[in-house]
Order: sequence, then structure tokens, then C-alpha cells
Amino acid sequence: MGKIIEYNSRLLTQLTPYWSTDPSSLLGSHIQAEFSQMRSWLQQLHCDTQTVLRKIQEIIENYIDFQRGRHVQGPELKDTQGVCEIFFQHLSDVDDQFEQLHINRMTTLMCILDNFPEYVINTWWTDVLRFMQELLKSTLIFEEQPPTIIRKDKKFHAKVRWLIGSKIKTFANIDQLTGIATILNNEMVKNVKEGVCSEQSVSKIQNGVVKFEINQNGEVSAKLRECKIMLINRNGSKDSDKKIHEKFAVVFRTRIVWNNTAIDIPLLSLPLCLATHVHQDENLLAMIMWDYAFAERDRLAFEVPDTVQWFQLAEILSRMWNNSIGSPLTDAHLKYLYHKIFFNANPADEADPGQFVTWDQIARANLPGQNFTFWSWFYGAMKLIEDKFKNYWNAGHIYGYISRNQARILLESQPAGTFLFRFSNSSNGKLAIEVRTSDDVLSYGPYKFKSISVMGERSLNNFIQDY
Repeated sequence: MGKIIEYNSRLLTQLTPYWSTDPSSLLGSHIQAEFSQMRSWLQQLHCDTQTVLRKIQEIIENYIDFQRGRHVQGPELKDTQGVCEIFFQHLSDVDDQFEQLHINRMTTLMCILDNFPEYVINTWWTDVLRFMQELLKSTLIFEEQPPTIIRKDKKFHAKVRWLIGSKIKTFANIDQLTGIATILNNEMVKNVKEGVCSEQSVSKIQNGVVKFEINQNGEVSAKLRECKIMLINRNGSKDSDKKIHEKFAVVFRTRIVWNNTAIDIPLLSLPLCLATHVHQDENLLAMIMWDYAFAERDRLAFEVPDTVQWFQLAEILSRMWNNSIGSPLTDAHLKYLYHKIFFNANPADEADPGQFVTWDQIARANLPGQNFTFWSWFYGAMKLIEDKFKNYWNAGHIYGYISRNQARILLESQPAGTFLFRFSNSSNGKLAIEVRTSDDVLSYGPYKFKSISVMGERSLNNFIQDY
């Protein structure tokens, strides 16, 4: 693209003196051919700029998916910024060429000589200006997203970055650029995505007004530091469960003046939840997990599917376990979890990857005979291992995902004194011990292991020795 811009710029300079020439006198000459070439290059530039813009927007979408924890390779922002800066300069150069054509009244001559509709040329110019606006808006990103759960009066941080970098200097004084962050609910987020201009919010953010700054590497950013939500104005529903399970987003608004036009740019964070108590975290994390994993890119607000296939959920559960514990779940683990959800299936059957599973099955309906959900049970197991037994798990010393009956069958063929740890089916976040005695397999527990910590004085080894 850069070469075409350069060639076209030279050609434009060469052809400028002919703007007032009678078109009929140029017919069949090399000048007519050069005008035709210039028109062709402008058409190519229009096509190329649109293609490059879409590729940049796709890279940024991939970065957001990476922040969601999806299985995509996150782009290097340094490289992405370099591409965005070059592309912004290319768009500026193409805009200059269209403007020069217009000022020198060459557009009409070019179109007559090339038998081409003049309005199409003007449309290309309009498109280039629109592409520049889209680039300005889409390259403003959250480099560091706000926390997925924000508690009232608890400080949080986030970082906004503009990937066109120092090119902002071409139309604005970076030191005078500011932004303001507030909290929006579902309806307000929907309005933002539909282009409705509104200053509404459910909560202001303390320290939410910040200035942009540029560092020695040319990175332009605004850092939200020591921020707090002081008041949570939830929706008007009287249903306390709906209120607790609301999703929100931080919106970061900034305004620039470009091409003599004031442009308001609202940047939305990933969905988050607002909490008043720590005990709410478990259920709120389930909402975030489902949202980050299964929401469509082009959704209007916070819509998510109610149903997904088992293989999709299995991939997410395994990735979560890997992120927290340091190793993914095995096929045997996932088969056990499958039958935990689909408890009516034959335990001997393999997991059906295409089986549909609903949000209610995961996070709303209690497991049979229990007072907790599948998510609560899974999350409790994950937190127990993460907080106390990560090394033991990764060393293969905790079996975990096995039923009492399966453990009995496994141990019956082992010598006396053999034992294994499994997650309790009847309790949340506890381990049970299955022991092979001289004539039987006995079950003990379940145990919460409150006295054990990874770095504490007592370990699982001490517990076994005492036991």
C-alpha cells in the first residue's frame, strides 16, 4: 500500500498542471493514460484500506478474546501498535491525495478522461474518512481490564491504551486528552452499542477521571488507579436474585476533535459483576465464566446462550483448572464431571461431546439429594486444590474425580494400606479418604483440611502420618 501511495503522489504532482486543460485535447495521449492509472490506484487504495482496517479490527477482537480466556493467541500490542500507526499514516496520505484532487479540481477531469462516474470517487474519499474514524475508535482498548468482580469500597485498577500511539499528536495535544470512567448496566451498554449518546450510569467511579500520557516507547495510555465504586444503583426489579446476578461494564469515555469534527468515543470493558460480600463471589464467577466462554462477539449487550454442548463446557472447565492448578483435566476427570451433570446416564458410557447442557444445570439446579449446584461443587474442589494441595495434585497424589463405588472397585485389587483421596460427593470443597484394609475398603471423612496450608507448618503428609 505504501508504494502505491508513493507512486500516486508523484503522479498527482505531475498531473496537477493539467487541471484546466480541455479534456478533448488529452484524449489518446500519455496524459490520459496517467490519469487512468491514478484513478485505478485510488480504487486499489480504497479496497486495500478497507481490507487492512478489517484485519486490524480482527486482531483487536482476538486480543479481547484472549482477555476473556478463550483459546486464542493474544497479539503483541507493540507489534499491533506499529501496524496501526503505519496504517493511520497511510490513511492520512490517501486523504491528502483526495483533498488535493478536490482542491485542484482534477476529479472531474480524471473522470471524463477515464469515463468514470465522479460520484464514485467522492464516495471513496468519504469511505477513507470513515475508515479513519473507525480506526480511531477501534484502537482504543482496555490493555488491562477491570476485575471481573468489583466490591463496593474496594479499590481496583484498569488501563486504557490507544494503539495509534504517537499519531494522536497529528490532531490532538496528548497532555490535554482526558477520559472518564463510569459503570453501566445491561440497558445502558445496549444503548452504547446502538450508538445512543447518553451520559447515564449506575455509578460514578472515584478517581475515574484520568489524563492520557505518552511514554518513551510511544505508548499512549490512561491509567485508572485506586478506583472505587461508592454507590451501586441496581435496576428497579424487586427480585433480589436478579439484582445480585446483574452484569455491568465499565465505560471509558473520551472526546477528540479530528478533521474539524468532535468525536465521542465510548470504550466498554468486558462484563463484570458488582458485589457487596465475599460470599457472593462463587455464583458471580459462574456468570462470568459462562459469559466469557460462550458469548458471541457481535451480541448487543450481555446476551448469552442458555445452552451449549458438553465439549464446549468441558474445554472451559479444563482450561479453568489448568489456569488455577497448573495442569488440565484428563479425559477421565471430564468423564466423571459429565456423569456428575448427566446423572441419569449409564456410568459406563463415554461422555457424549454433542450432549446439550444448560446454564440451569450448571449453576442453578442443585445436584440430586444435595443443597448445592454443580458449579458450587466444582468450584469448591478447585479452590481446595488451589489453596492447599496444588503440588500434591500435580504430582498425581490426589485422585479427586472418582466416585465412592469406583474407588472401592479400584482399591479392592490393591494390598492393605493402599488409599486414595477423592472429592466428596455429599460435601462441597472437601476430600474423602478411601482405605484398603485387610478385608474391606473403608471410607473416612470428608475433611475440609482447615489446618493445612501449602506453606504452613502442617501438610498433607502430616495429616496422613497422624491418621
